[in-house]
Amino acid sequence: MKVHIKLFFILFVACATCLKAQQPNSVPKTSIPNPTNSYVPDSIARKKLVQNDSFPKIDSSKLSFSKDALDTEVEYGSKDSLIFDNANSLVYLYGAAYVNYKTLKLTADYIVIDMKNNIATAEPQLDSVGKPKGIPNFKDGTQDISMKKMGYNFRTKKGIAYDVTTKYNDAYVHGGLSKFVSSGGDSTKRNDVAYSTNAIFTTCDLEHPHFGIYSSKQKVIPNKLAVVGPSQVVIADIPTPLWLPFAFFPLTSGKHTGLIFPRDYEYSPQWGYGFRGIGYYFPLGEHYDLQVQGDVYVRGTWGLRTTTRYATKYKSSGQLEVGYNSNIREDARANKLSDATYNIRWSHNQDQRANPNFTFNASVNFSGTTSANSVANPLGSGYNQIVNNDFRNATTSTFGSNIGFTRTFAGKPYTLTGGLNHSQNVATRDVNIEFPNLDFRMQTIFPFKKLKRVGEEKWFEKVSLQYSSSFKSRIQTKDSLLFTQKVFDNLQTGLKHEASSNINFTVFKYFNLSPSVNFSSAWYMKETKKTFNPRNIRVRIDTVFNATKTDFTLRKDTVFNGKVDTSSINGLNFVNQFSAGVSLSTRVFGTLQFKKGALRGIRHTMTPSIGFSYSPAYTRYQDSVQTDNRNPFKQIYSRYENAIFSTPSNGGQQMALTYGLTNLFEIKTFNSKDSTFKKIKLLENVSVNGSYNAVADSFRWSEIAMGTGTNFFKGLTTLSINALFDPYGVDGNGRRVQESALKRNGKLLNLVNVTLNLNTSISIGQIRDLLLGENKDENKDGNSTRTVKKTPKIGNESLVDLLQAFRFNHNFSVSQNRNSFGRDTTLFSNSVYTSGDIPISKKWRITVGNIGYDFVNKQLTYPDFGFYRDLHCWEMGMNWQPTRGTYAFYLRVKPGTLDFLKLPYNKNIGDASFRR
Repeated sequence: MKVHIKLFFILFVACATCLKAQQPNSVPKTSIPNPTNSYVPDSIARKKLVQNDSFPKIDSSKLSFSKDALDTEVEYGSKDSLIFDNANSLVYLYGAAYVNYKTLKLTADYIVIDMKNNIATAEPQLDSVGKPKGIPNFKDGTQDISMKKMGYNFRTKKGIAYDVTTKYNDAYVHGGLSKFVSSGGDSTKRNDVAYSTNAIFTTCDLEHPHFGIYSSKQKVIPNKLAVVGPSQVVIADIPTPLWLPFAFFPLTSGKHTGLIFPRDYEYSPQWGYGFRGIGYYFPLGEHYDLQVQGDVYVRGTWGLRTTTRYATKYKSSGQLEVGYNSNIREDARANKLSDATYNIRWSHNQDQRANPNFTFNASVNFSGTTSANSVANPLGSGYNQIVNNDFRNATTSTFGSNIGFTRTFAGKPYTLTGGLNHSQNVATRDVNIEFPNLDFRMQTIFPFKKLKRVGEEKWFEKVSLQYSSSFKSRIQTKDSLLFTQKVFDNLQTGLKHEASSNINFTVFKYFNLSPSVNFSSAWYMKETKKTFNPRNIRVRIDTVFNATKTDFTLRKDTVFNGKVDTSSINGLNFVNQFSAGVSLSTRVFGTLQFKKGALRGIRHTMTPSIGFSYSPAYTRYQDSVQTDNRNPFKQIYSRYENAIFSTPSNGGQQMALTYGLTNLFEIKTFNSKDSTFKKIKLLENVSVNGSYNAVADSFRWSEIAMGTGTNFFKGLTTLSINALFDPYGVDGNGRRVQESALKRNGKLLNLVNVTLNLNTSISIGQIRDLLLGENKDENKDGNSTRTVKKTPKIGNESLVDLLQAFRFNHNFSVSQNRNSFGRDTTLFSNSVYTSGDIPISKKWRITVGNIGYDFVNKQLTYPDFGFYRDLHCWEMGMNWQPTRGTYAFYLRVKPGTLDFLKLPYNKNIGDASFRR
């Protein structure tokens, strides 16, 4: 019901006159009132009480109102019944009762409204088993309060409550006796505040929380902060020795400046006492923020990490992380060493709607060191290997980056791309950076094709033309030398133009003929010059013990008979290359069909090809140099062997006949259950390739490459086999000779190398689909549905469903190679590893970052595993890397307002390496 307060008393008198009821003098709170004719049934209780034709028309302009009267409507009602006590100006609401006034919303199972004093009181009732139902709930603006009993004054906007539970974001305040003051929805007066006694501040959502910060007095300003006096941490109703003279907790929602509590508090025998992950958060505006965190130890080891996030709607988003770590360690002689590493990560993603003709994206992951002795550092050689212990970071030694843009031109057949590419190996400390990279590419065009088709297409209209140009700069160095002058002295740059043209014909109905012409021109700013230095060089390496024979040095005499010095000559140089060729190919099909049985057909597809290619000799780009005083013969080298683009071959003129054959084997099966046919590929791309150079001085036949591949179990397992054969024979020393292998060694072909790779990656869910099988039934709509066999369940989920993301990986590789001495070398690898989570119950979970076994070396491959226990508002876990010697245990409040309450214990990489 809604009552306009200015007409309330007039309506109240009218109702009393119409009902003609005899009202009791008082109604006890614990008894249900029973005034004559004062009961209003449910159908009337939920209607809006307004002035209508049932009541006399009254001119309110001639009335005077109390100064205490409310200035707006109050809406109230109940589900079960509503009772008026006219004598005492009371209204009783039973069953899902509610009172709404401005932004205030009060709900409970039992509410009493005092019309005279503008006060509402609320409390629950007992159900059939004696449990309270309809707990009072009070919402006003930012306040959301649940309690066992409360009273609220609409005029003063003050209330009092018993056993209050108030929620602010993820935090709860449980108070014994609370007083709260509300602004009543007035946006100009935001003075909401609550005072509590004997209160507990917690993030546990239970009625009786598992833990909290107990204080005798609290003051809470909603969406701002909570201030407490002397307080004590209580866990499982047990007071702990953790006391605070005072405390305050931010309660603001959204982005706000604040302290980031440490991720871990620890004592390291190597580094001393320290904090990990302590920092501060800065909101820099609507689209940006900044997070600064650091690690600090009393013995000098420290680290700093900054993370900046940004996002602009319909434009772009990204994140920049910069980390620096300085570790102080001791060597075997207790000398202090400092190892400094850094890491830069940047990801930038442009929204597709930002610009249809220009895109810019970035993915940067760069790590380095400023210490010259980091190669021998037992902690590791990279930033991630020192800071993190998980499998992925600890075992990853290669990193790469790509920053690029693409510019398209509407209505034009060309594009412009550019950017930066980076790759590095933190184990060897090699860094390769290509910047800037610019590529201009024109799409394939047909310059002789008519704009309007008239008659059949002429042969010359099929002539295509492609063009591209590229500019590149490359740096190759060690990470510690990256910002030195030596890097720029060795900088390589180049500009390359490429153009090609080809045409396709169909000849003799079934053959495809394709002539082509290619031209490229590379421009370089320097060339390589090698000169022979005949001076003999002596290097002494020998073993010399000291007087006590507790230490020794190595010393030995080695003489080098001259050496080759390499230098660069600056100047503009042009390297032009030309090639032309023609190829002829066709496809041949062979099919064998069966009328009965599961196997209904075998199909073999062959794609033979033959071609001819020509390229001139490039001796003008070559030079020679002597390499040894004892050997007068000179070695041929290319003056552009280290150029940024590919260099011409030293093999001389090429007039080669090329040949190739590609095969595909397929079968066709029949399923008698559902009368369906299925095609299965047995072997794909079974290929043979080679060539014959008619103008070569020797060894005109090239080595023959063969290969094939296939997959099993719906693509979960892949198999690849590649081999290289030599048609020429070898002598007793394993050197290649001009005679054929058949004549010299009695073999049609000599095996040079062969490699077999078998890789499997499968999850538990995929194993279920393969092993448990599936049945197809038709539902009432005629559609087929899949039903899988039942498996054991944990709660409402089957065990297989819980484990379906758990993965197994198996890698098997074997290769055999013939070395320069004619000996065969066999390399063999066989390993299996797995990763994922194993939920052994609703609360327990085993985590496997990696665990594997190397069957060749007969050892585990970097085990990384742990466990996790959900303790409702707390969590407990452990992870362990036994081969690395590190572990971590934690017992902490779940991430949120009070997540600084934790008990961490670990052994970091500094302590692990120190004890080895």
